Amino acid sequence: WSTSTTTLTNTDATTARRRAYAAASDASGSVDTTGFWLQGGHDSANIVGTGYKYTISTDAWATLSATGAPSLMYHSMAYVAGSVFSDSAARLFIFAGATGTAVATGTDIIYAYNLTANTWANDSNLEGTGISSAEAAGVPQRSRHVWRFLPFESKIVLHGGIATDGSGLADMWEFDPAVWMTAHAASTS
Repeated sequence: WSTSTTTLTNTDATTARRRAYAAASDASGSVDTTGFWLQGGHDSANIVGTGYKYTISTDAWATLSATGAPSLMYHSMAYVAGSVFSDSAARLFIFAGATGTAVATGTDIIYAYNLTANTWANDSNLEGTGISSAEAAGVPQRSRHVWRFLPFESKIVLHGGIATDGSGLADMWEFDPAVWMTAHAASTS
């Protein structure tokens, strides 16, 4: 654990004032030298779909393609290395999230951002990619959940969150990213 800090000087007003957004980094080494991504959230007036990459080495923000980007808040995003895919393109995967400001709103849609092509895709246009619909797999709609890539397994794990009826979820799912599997049954207690 280091006690030293680095002050990053570039604060862009469009990215600085957000809440309930998703964030991910490539975490490829002990020190992330490339940066991290932010997507969606609430900008104090609206739920937004814009996304950004912050590059540490240049201390600069870049805007991601907005075409097809989801407008969500309380969603989660995971970085998946290109080595997992036949085209070697790394992707950001987003699952679910709230489409409104009420607590009990949620979706079950998967979004994928191809970092090489700078393009978004979702359940309706992921045909041929091997990515299956969460709805077809029986994964409940949700927001405020955990969605993390496990590089040693090449899978994304989904856990918990808030269901559309406002109840808490205790289920766990694996996404490989071709097939959904129930990883842990919902708690009955």
